Amino acid sequence: MVVDESAPKLRTGALPESAIAFFDRDLVVVDKPVGMLSIAYESGDKDTLADCTRTLLRRMGGRGFAPALGVVHRLDKDTSGLMVFARTLDAKRILADRFRAHDIERVYHAIAHGVVTAKRVETHLMADRGDGIRGSYGHFRRPKGGIPPDAKRSVTHVTPVALLAVRPWSSAASKPGGSIRFASTVRARPSPGR
Repeated sequence: MVVDESAPKLRTGALPESAIAFFDRDLVVVDKPVGMLSIAYESGDKDTLADCTRTLLRRMGGRGFAPALGVVHRLDKDTSGLMVFARTLDAKRILADRFRAHDIERVYHAIAHGVVTAKRVETHLMADRGDGIRGSYGHFRRPKGGIPPDAKRSVTHVTPVALLAVRPWSSAASKPGGSIRFASTVRARPSPGR
């Protein structure tokens, strides 16, 4: 398999009906595209997955259908994948309890630079890693005094899936150019859920 680095990025906005992977009276499972917020983080955030899903369900259900969606988990803006919304209060309570107890297995697939070997990555997640951005303790800089008390332990098991050849393309000539580099597709499973 070859990865084309110059391929156009997918656009977000309205969701096609095919984005709904499953729905019933209690929940809806949506395929979230890269670049779309799961929910609004600040007032004024528009075109979130929650908003677009409500609009799509309303369109699919006809007039007078006002779908309620309860958020039970999130995916980062630059992460694509299946996301679950509750449509009833009972479903929201049950799903929230299961996510909190880490009874729901999460698996992420990613492309990483270079050749990746199987590994266990342990870190501590923080709302502010020292530069005003959420992330891993020690990734940006290590504050003195040890791990902050608000940091949450995170363990991720990384398993390589396939090795990819990355061939840079010359946009001027539309022909392969430069040397081939490698990337790996990996499966990452957070345990116990972070």
